[in-house]
Amino acid sequence: MNGDWYPWGANVNGNTPADFVAAWRHVWKIFAEEDASANVVWEWAPNEQFQGSAALEPLYPGDAYIDQIGISAYNWGDRPSGPVSSRWREFGVMIDPTLKEIGAFTDLPLGVSETGSSAVGGDRAEWIEGMFDDALERELTFINYFDIKT
Repeated sequence: MNGDWYPWGANVNGNTPADFVAAWRHVWKIFAEEDASANVVWEWAPNEQFQGSAALEPLYPGDAYIDQIGISAYNWGDRPSGPVSSRWREFGVMIDPTLKEIGAFTDLPLGVSETGSSAVGGDRAEWIEGMFDDALERELTFINYFDIKT
């Protein structure tokens, strides 16, 4: 919701953060009215903050509408050119700014919905080991790791 790669993202196609919040609450309300929430976990899952991304607090539907928060953040490795340029980043470096921003407006359980690491520019096995150490240090409640083949 805070990126520009989906047509429904904030600040894309005229969408506003208020539109996203209203849509989230609308769907949540339908589940509540239909008594369909018994096996549902409401996870609000922004992408890690990056230059040009939408601020997170205006996109937050509120604690009453969320059970947990999951951040998406990938270490794409050293890629100085191409469609996406990036530098090798450790797990904590990737997520700390977003954790700090989210921590300013909620204390709901935090985890990582999507993460993975390239092997280009560093040691992926060492990165994964560091990811678990960092997750424990930050008291994250879950991690969903994608094995990207680069």
